[in-house]
Amino acid sequence: MALNFKRFVASGLACMSQYNISHYSAACFTGIACAFLFVCLITGRAIANDVTHPAEQQRRSVSVVPVVPPPLSLEQTPALPSQFQQPCQLVLLEFYASWCRTCQYVDPYVKALKREIAPTATVLQLDVDEPVIRSLMPTFRVTGTPMFILFNTQGKAIYKMERQISPSVLRQNVLAQVKANQKAIKQCRHSAHPKQKGVSDATSPAE
Repeated sequence: MALNFKRFVASGLACMSQYNISHYSAACFTGIACAFLFVCLITGRAIANDVTHPAEQQRRSVSVVPVVPPPLSLEQTPALPSQFQQPCQLVLLEFYASWCRTCQYVDPYVKALKREIAPTATVLQLDVDEPVIRSLMPTFRVTGTPMFILFNTQGKAIYKMERQISPSVLRQNVLAQVKANQKAIKQCRHSAHPKQKGVSDATSPAE
């Protein structure tokens, strides 16, 4: 390629000399030719770097791009850890981070929801920057914050919301689950306090 380029430049200069073209024009021609050669060299090197063996391309993709497991379905979600269980209450876990902007945005709505569903259910906000909470993240496959998981009185997951968080949708679905589990909550309280069957249960949260 370099030899052909030299011949191209020599031919061009010979033509200029034959037709009495000025030295300034000859210099411009040489500069343009050099720039053209430089672009060709850079383009050729880029193409050569892109043309790699398929096995090498796969190795690079595996080493550079981490494989993120898919989120767990409700059926796959583990039971509520014993340290977070509340007697005869639904438990809404929120995995959050203090630096998470979405968490900061939904925090007032979460606190308002906590007041609204008490004492039938409660909200536990878990900071993922704490070592104990961070150790739970692989178990529940927490890949982003905030993430909400609602558990029934038996500790089974019955509702999840992650990534795209809508406070109104979260409230609507949590209240629906609280209403649907009212009977189970009453039965749990009666069995836990058999002598207080005459005492009226807490009313359902307003819809």
